[in-house]
Amino acid sequence: MLSAYARIFQRQRPYVVAAAALQDRLQFDPLGVEVRPDDRFDPLQQGSAGFFDLIQRLDQLTFGPLGLTMPRWALYDCGMLPGFVFGFGADAADLRPRVHQALGVPADYAGLVPLSMYIAIPMLGEDRWLGHSVCSVNEVAPGAAPPGLGTLSVAMGLACLGAKRASGATQWRSPKLAALARFAPLSLDAAWVPVHNEPETCVFHFPVDEPRLRRGLDPDAAEAEADMWLDTEDEAALQELQASLQDGERWAIVGPPEIRGAWRGVPLAREVSP
Repeated sequence: MLSAYARIFQRQRPYVVAAAALQDRLQFDPLGVEVRPDDRFDPLQQGSAGFFDLIQRLDQLTFGPLGLTMPRWALYDCGMLPGFVFGFGADAADLRPRVHQALGVPADYAGLVPLSMYIAIPMLGEDRWLGHSVCSVNEVAPGAAPPGLGTLSVAMGLACLGAKRASGATQWRSPKLAALARFAPLSLDAAWVPVHNEPETCVFHFPVDEPRLRRGLDPDAAEAEADMWLDTEDEAALQELQASLQDGERWAIVGPPEIRGAWRGVPLAREVSP
């Protein structure tokens, strides 16, 4: 299952940020890959401030242009403290100078540098988690790490949590949707969210189990047939989809977005009510 991601494991390794009470419940060999004890960080303990600074820097660089950067207190209070962060990193000495420059790694820093992160926070319901954020250094410095970091971080993060159900919210036009849609079908809860900074946001959920994660990580996995393609630039179409969801129709994202010239479409299919 992980053979397609072998290049990631050659130079990067997984890390976890979680309070000790949650760490006691985590599976530190997600999908058969160990998270080393030295790469498990507790936000209640001192000594990891430099690593947390770099996590915030990665968040600022990837979400800042969208106006969605988390203040430091929100990253801590709303992410690290009640939830957890899973990602991949590499030792500072193993990174190219341009990556140091892009991420603002201090010259005297010699520890692990986060190159991706998936933040998840608990929701009501047993083993249900909200994917609050996902990003990769490749969004900041293209080619700085092998592709697939975002998708792999989500899959291994959910396996580490032992999650049974995952939810998420992301912008229809965001490249992050491609990483999340690997785990399709994603059942839509909303397609247009005026209370969000970006109304063009989709909210979705999906059950989590090993077959789903395996399929999401398989680059050759067959995609489900779409009933329609949603033009993500068409705000009227997004609002019409929202209206149909509110009327009780059930739709799901069934594959990653496709780009053809200046057109970006997301494949959708109707779901059968249980």
